[in-house]
Amino acid sequence: MYKKSLQNFIDYVGSEEELRFFIRNNADWNEISFMKMFKLATEVIYDYEIEEFYPKSIIVYFMVDIPSIIEMLSNFKFCDEKIGEKEYTKESYEEYISERINKLKNLKKDFIKSLY
Repeated sequence: MYKKSLQNFIDYVGSEEELRFFIRNNADWNEISFMKMFKLATEVIYDYEIEEFYPKSIIVYFMVDIPSIIEMLSNFKFCDEKIGEKEYTKESYEEYISERINKLKNLKKDFIKSLY
């Protein structure tokens, strides 16, 4: 039986609001989805870090999906129209996305550290 945090994370990953799904389908950033993913993933790490094993679903997310999100964001083509809707300049939006990439990298590092 999964812990509640993992079940919540699995439900999120299976939804249309999941960050990778959203970025891939909309070619845009979704801060609400990012914050939800970050919160749920952090809860899973906290709940499972003392366990001997992580369930495969969370391992796959951290080792495959997060790098995939980072790769998509690293190659993001910033649409001037969408940037204008978000009240960013191209430079400030690129910086904003860069900060999110760093948060994703750190989240993956936290997951890996929890394995030891």
